[in-house]
Amino acid sequence: MTRAISRRTPILFPALVVLALLLPGAPVAAHGGPVPDKPTGLTAMGFHGGIALHHDIVSPYVSLGWDGPGDTGITHYRILRRDLDTHAEGRFMIIDGGAAPAGTAYIDHTVEKNMRYVYRIVAVNAHGQSPPSGSAEADTYLAAIVPFPGLDDESSEE
Repeated sequence: MTRAISRRTPILFPALVVLALLLPGAPVAAHGGPVPDKPTGLTAMGFHGGIALHHDIVSPYVSLGWDGPGDTGITHYRILRRDLDTHAEGRFMIIDGGAAPAGTAYIDHTVEKNMRYVYRIVAVNAHGQSPPSGSAEADTYLAAIVPFPGLDDESSEE
């Protein structure tokens, strides 16, 4: 009987060590290190586009900004987007899989006018990817133009 127990010990001990390493700390990927924490503070601001002050035509876009998780090992960010009109709840597509790691801002030029979008960001390091950030919504609807008081020709006449 002693012999049967001693044969199981070499298999059981490494399994317990691996389990003890995985349970108490940060998530560990198959490559042996922790994946980054999720980005926070995501904001999104949509622009309809149109004609700029210098008569340039500006396409619609969405400007994103977020706070990185503070991991210096981040290699890049993935930008996820959901179009509320066509994608089912919770279904995001990757619109940029390799946004620059040095910055925490992104301009999405692949949007259309008169649409509402939901975004998430994922941080990636050599060990894997973070959970997605919280969501931020932006739309590219044309905002109403309100004249400034005193600039209207009729209001300046007395």
